[in-house]
Amino acid sequence: MGTGGRLGALGAIGGVLALQLGCRATFDSVDDACPDGLAGDDQLEPGTEDALLRIACYRRFVQLAPGKVTLGIQKAVAAHAAYLEDNGLLSPERIDTLNPWVENGSLTGFTGGNVYDRLYAAEAIDHTADIGVWEVFLPVIDGARAASIDDLFHAFPWARDPMFQPALIGYGYAEARGGDDVYSYMNIVYTFPPNLRFDKPIVFPHDGQLDVPVGYVPFDWPGNPLNVRPGIGYPISITVGSYEGSLASANPYDLQLIEATLLGPDGQPVPLVTGGPGRYGWGDNQATVIIAADQPLRPDSTYELQATLSWNARTNKKVSTVFTTGSSTALQTW
Repeated sequence: MGTGGRLGALGAIGGVLALQLGCRATFDSVDDACPDGLAGDDQLEPGTEDALLRIACYRRFVQLAPGKVTLGIQKAVAAHAAYLEDNGLLSPERIDTLNPWVENGSLTGFTGGNVYDRLYAAEAIDHTADIGVWEVFLPVIDGARAASIDDLFHAFPWARDPMFQPALIGYGYAEARGGDDVYSYMNIVYTFPPNLRFDKPIVFPHDGQLDVPVGYVPFDWPGNPLNVRPGIGYPISITVGSYEGSLASANPYDLQLIEATLLGPDGQPVPLVTGGPGRYGWGDNQATVIIAADQPLRPDSTYELQATLSWNARTNKKVSTVFTTGSSTALQTW
């Protein structure tokens, strides 16, 4: 996603560097972690801030800075949304063949062929900087902007890689209409590598978290390493930072899961499926390992993960988390 990665057929995957220094508040739940607003969100169309706010909730829950809407990023995102709408590219007749990531220089409102060109034209980034970008393009169904982020986060664990990047630069969000439908387009821009969080990887579910879903239905796309059966355990993600790494590499930090054990409520290990960094058909996973039980978890039960990871900033780093599932047996879908 740092190279303009994509999320699905319709969707992927501020102005100051968010340094993760000192102590941050802890929260009982993602909802409790939600800020009242985002700096710079007065640049958004009224009522459209919910998607970015929801991302900020997840970031604050794992003790990352919530981020802000920046002038340059918002300018680039709004211009691209206008390009899609003004050229009729979101019409029902054209949406199925649309590549929302690329602009055609012969059409109205062209500001750059790809996301990096558009951000550079808007003076949001410097071409010489180490920058990653996550593009998201999704339908807005019944105005459920925050719910669409929840769906991505729970049922598309690869989206946590850009959402949990430690050194966030900023967001941009805009909407465009095609026929009777509304679509959202957003960018998350971050410094890569961040030179942060190599001593404290970002783990979700967070240690002590309650009411964790029991599992989810892996998306049936080619190359999904978690798609081993129709329903598996809720995905556990571990995102790391480093001081060096190349966006040109499929595994920029040479991140490896050395071993992992998930102990169930009976104290016995459960079989696991895993996925790691790489270039997939739906986008790039740059710095995150995904671990899941190969069967849905038990409701109202406590699980403990013990994992060991190595990457270019750390060797044999121990990571752990203890969490408790909720009462519902429903699986997350996207």
